[in-house]
Amino acid sequence: MSSIAESRGKATAVTILPILLAISLVHLLNDSMQAVVPAMYPILEDSLGLSYAQVGWIGFMLNMTSSVMQPVVGAYSDRRPQPYMLPIGMALSMLGMIGIAFAPQFGYVMLAVVFIGLGSAIFHPEGSRVVYFAAGAVGALLNQSTRSEATQAACSLRS
Repeated sequence: MSSIAESRGKATAVTILPILLAISLVHLLNDSMQAVVPAMYPILEDSLGLSYAQVGWIGFMLNMTSSVMQPVVGAYSDRRPQPYMLPIGMALSMLGMIGIAFAPQFGYVMLAVVFIGLGSAIFHPEGSRVVYFAAGAVGALLNQSTRSEATQAACSLRS
């Protein structure tokens, strides 16, 4: 019985490098998809005849859906961990990129940008959780050594 507990403890203490590299690569892709949208502003403006206000709304929607929804998704996934949301988040971002490519008018661009933002908002909390667990003992050491004195004091008050 103790050997099972010991093996579980060892399994969580080991850093799983392939998972860390895979999540890092997917994170790079996710953030790159989100960064492509502002680079496309001049193209969208010319091809769809958009005004500066409409281009501004595209940026606003992208940032609002990714930034505002990320803590909401994170709070939900803290209570109910769902690692399968990682591919769903990436799929939403991919659908958004395809949507921008084929968008015939401003409304479709806005919808596509919402998909990209939601994909990013869904990916980041679950990706963070997977990286934390895959880091094993290294992640625990980093958490202890990078805490500020105020954070350590607050954590000791809770205990």
